[in-house]
Amino acid sequence: MKIFMLAAVGLVAAGAAYATHAKSQDANLAQARRPLSQVQVQALVRAEVDAVGTRPMAVAVIPGPLNAFDIDLHVVNLREARITESILDVFRTKNRRSLLIESCWDMTPDVTPLYPALTFGRGPMVLGFDDFRLAQVRSVGMDPDTYPNSSYGATVRELHGSQLQVVFEDGARGVGVLTVTDNDNVAAFVYPTYVPGPAPRDVLLR
Repeated sequence: MKIFMLAAVGLVAAGAAYATHAKSQDANLAQARRPLSQVQVQALVRAEVDAVGTRPMAVAVIPGPLNAFDIDLHVVNLREARITESILDVFRTKNRRSLLIESCWDMTPDVTPLYPALTFGRGPMVLGFDDFRLAQVRSVGMDPDTYPNSSYGATVRELHGSQLQVVFEDGARGVGVLTVTDNDNVAAFVYPTYVPGPAPRDVLLR
């Protein structure tokens, strides 16, 4: 629980530092973002973290309300190792009819959108991080649309089912699925798929 509180403190501190992104040319993003206040972020993180029964590698939250068009992804690192990349796969959304990430922009320092770099994305969102340490938060805004309609304007709820992969500097990897929570957010708890260590012994060759 101590590590969760450290993460919450880090996210609260970052809440006041969100950079205002440039207005998109897309009509869906004509309005500038409305950053969360420190109190709002604190309540958001506490509510989601309290629901976790086991310790994940990372936590990701897209704040509600579920019908909102402003979609901001906040990721908190819960390991000693730094996070170097994350991959948000939105192909499993909309009952497998799929969203795509048309554009994204960094909202906190040390975030580099690798794909899509600026606009015209046709698939997942890949982010690079320079120095993403334990209990720190990184945030990114994004514009999910559909393949037939580049001005679709997805809501927070429609990110339900997306898969978030996280890569750490020591080679560990984890994955979590974004799910609508009881708090009207969409959140993913990232658990390990691979953690480096000694090679397992083959019992058949002993």
